[in-house]
Amino acid sequence: MRQHLEDVSKMSFGPSAVLGDRIESSKYRRIPPVQFSRPPGAETKILFLRRLLVSFFMLCGMLLLSDLPLRAADYRCPPTEPDIKGPFYKPDAPLRSSVGKGYVLTGTVKSAADCATIPKAAIEFWLANPDGDYDDQHRATVISDRSGKYRFETEPPPNYGFRPPHIHLRITAQGFKTLVTQHYLDNGTAQARFDIVLIPGN
Repeated sequence: MRQHLEDVSKMSFGPSAVLGDRIESSKYRRIPPVQFSRPPGAETKILFLRRLLVSFFMLCGMLLLSDLPLRAADYRCPPTEPDIKGPFYKPDAPLRSSVGKGYVLTGTVKSAADCATIPKAAIEFWLANPDGDYDDQHRATVISDRSGKYRFETEPPPNYGFRPPHIHLRITAQGFKTLVTQHYLDNGTAQARFDIVLIPGN
């Protein structure tokens, strides 16, 4: 009995005990969210900025698309397909229209925009010799005439490894993009026509 009374006497029922209970219970109370109000005219300003950003990105897209090259279908004359230059190109090939006998290549240089002929276009040729080697004797530069026509004669090049016989060409003309391409020979032919269509530009 005495021990029970001593335990009860140690318990506190004063104001501090009651306040402590309130403090503990307040820890679990939900704090209401803070409400922010936008100043007058804020909605209008946000909408204006959104529209301004959309217009800016649309303008950027239009500028990027304007710099893209036209598709072949957008030209009156389909441009000549480019092809690899290969490792054996050398600049400043001598001016001459023949490096051998047996195969004649002719054609006309034209503009892709309107199919107009291009005079004074520089056409560089290089190809493998009969032994399959690239040498200076099988390099040439031909200038197209006033009608845009050219003529080049050579020995028929052999097969080059797994590739069929071919002649490399590099064409430059003022006001047009430089073109690097190749002409592939048909077996058993002694001549061929290969028109060259350039894309306007620098």
